[in-house]
Amino acid sequence: MKHIIFILIIVIASSCSDKKKSDLLILDKSVSLKCIEYDNELIMPNPLSIELIDNSLYLFQPQGEDAALIVDKNNGKIKGTWGKRGNGPGEFTYPLFWGENPKEKQIYLYDMNRFILRSYTYHHLSNKSDLVIKNEVKLKPNTVALRYATVLDNGNIIASCIYNQESPLLLMNNNLDSINSFGDIPDKDHKSIDLRSYWGTLSSFQNKFVFAMAELGYIVCYEQNKNEIIKKWEHYLEKPIYKGNALNEKLLKRGFSNVKMTNNYIFCVYSGKKWDSPNMDVHPETILVFNHQGKLLKNFHLDRRIGKIVVSSDEKTIYAISLEPEISIIRYEIENYL
Repeated sequence: MKHIIFILIIVIASSCSDKKKSDLLILDKSVSLKCIEYDNELIMPNPLSIELIDNSLYLFQPQGEDAALIVDKNNGKIKGTWGKRGNGPGEFTYPLFWGENPKEKQIYLYDMNRFILRSYTYHHLSNKSDLVIKNEVKLKPNTVALRYATVLDNGNIIASCIYNQESPLLLMNNNLDSINSFGDIPDKDHKSIDLRSYWGTLSSFQNKFVFAMAELGYIVCYEQNKNEIIKKWEHYLEKPIYKGNALNEKLLKRGFSNVKMTNNYIFCVYSGKKWDSPNMDVHPETILVFNHQGKLLKNFHLDRRIGKIVVSSDEKTIYAISLEPEISIIRYEIENYL
């Protein structure tokens, strides 16, 4: 393993993020979106994520034999499968998508249960893509527990840490060596190495990235510039309320279940519902769209409760996992709204 030079990362808050936590983001009047359904029925569990890889939809699976289903984005038909679930070489037990480098035609998948990060290149073959493994790295034992993450263009990784750090975000190199942890929630009076209350999803464009918290309506945007991590902006939809060193779920609403950063926009799947809401009522029906400067552009109200999303490269279509009346893929055409 290469010698690692640890650098001091200075987290700088820019002037646009100097707002007090009492300055809450007020949502504009919502715009209703009606989904387009596919004629082809898919029988599957709720995927861990839906991703666009080489113009096909990949649905990464939490159970079953296959690591992913490959679906034609135009007609919703299954084109094939990819990978295997299991504990064998090259297999996955819980495949989490950590991002893509389109220029290098490379994606990153992390097995949360096996602590393994693999990178793959994709090569177009006939009617589907073939992911070819390029590298595999294992997280050192007894260090940190990670969930979602995003890989920046510079090769560094920003991860959502759920245990063994005092801050929820962790900067790592491509060998999964920790460089620096950062993040403003929890505050200094509620620090703990148990961060299960503060996890969230991440997405990036070049070396700019966003973190959307799951258990609180909080989203923040940073950029890594040389040896600095610069906070560009942040939004609170409600103030954090603590119970001990965790968030008090009984007094808060659910936050963001997914975030996607594209060339020009940030798409956020937002719940905003009480934690004790019955069953399906807790699932999101809202997608908030920001520009890279943090301005809220659209508050979309959906006709379905959804899970994960992915956005087309031309930013005209949102593909989503519908959770009702059964698990399926739907799409929303948004060209006329942005």
